[in-house]
Amino acid sequence: MYQIGFVSNNGLPDNRHVEALKSDESFSLLEMPLKNNVEEVGEMDALIIQSDSEGEVGKVCELLIKIRKHTSALIWIFSDELPKTTRIILLQLGADGIVDSQIDPEEYQLILKNSLRHGALQNMSPSLAEAASGVKEFKLVPSNLSVVVDGNREVGLTKLEFKTIELLYRKKSEAIPYQAIYRQVWNNKEESENLKFRVANLIFHLRRKIEKDPLKPEYIKTVRSRGYVLNV
Repeated sequence: MYQIGFVSNNGLPDNRHVEALKSDESFSLLEMPLKNNVEEVGEMDALIIQSDSEGEVGKVCELLIKIRKHTSALIWIFSDELPKTTRIILLQLGADGIVDSQIDPEEYQLILKNSLRHGALQNMSPSLAEAASGVKEFKLVPSNLSVVVDGNREVGLTKLEFKTIELLYRKKSEAIPYQAIYRQVWNNKEESENLKFRVANLIFHLRRKIEKDPLKPEYIKTVRSRGYVLNV
């Protein structure tokens, strides 16, 4: 699941574009007021900054400069009010794209998803990016809480381990953040100080069971500063 921060002075707008993102299980939208500390964007996969008027452009420019010092997350500007010169300036300052209400919501949703998927692969090491396009023999066996790897080796898992591998399998080739794994596996929406440790510990035990060499995992790959991806 991709964590999307929506930055605006007026909260999440009630429009078709936001509804399109909300309806997609790949996205989790978080409202972020314009005055928030920019360090809070570090865990976001993407930011959508809404500029309601030409008068806000100065603030948006300052925000872009500050954000780029803290994250390489995808940044899109959503505005109907910006002339061409201003749009070019925003792009030069680090915005990845600028959209307005004329674009179809479904098209907007797909553009954002494809950009995020491409960005996830870009953040992998070259060997990981190559491996992500490969196909490995891998099968879930829900009735036994197990997985079949390497063609015929069936490995029994605990309930938590199976829920984790099932989540990674549903989103295979996508980097799943620590927070998303924690919320889904432990069914807990509250943030925990040790959530990364709990997730990492669970992945450690999974790798010991399914990988030939847990120190050089073939199936469960780490995507640095993001989470994990299942390479099958």
